[in-house]
Amino acid sequence: MLTSQAIGAWGVGIGIIALHASWENDWTRLYPMMVGYATYGALQSINLLRYPEVLDWTRFSTVLYIIFVISVFLTGVYGAWKSRQI
Repeated sequence: MLTSQAIGAWGVGIGIIALHASWENDWTRLYPMMVGYATYGALQSINLLRYPEVLDWTRFSTVLYIIFVISVFLTGVYGAWKSRQI
């Protein structure tokens, strides 16, 4: 329970930072967050590859989680690239 609350708080913090930076249209402010986002996605992908037996691969929620992890990684990579271009 505490782990999910900590992850939720982290996600809300990332969302608020992204919303604020998007509101101001300032990609340079997003660079540290996007690098962190890409790193988070990469580390979660490594965990999935390292411990595949932990997930129940017959559940649809597992597929959704994998799609989420891939989208986090790709969003972070694109955001970091975009913020360095400006």
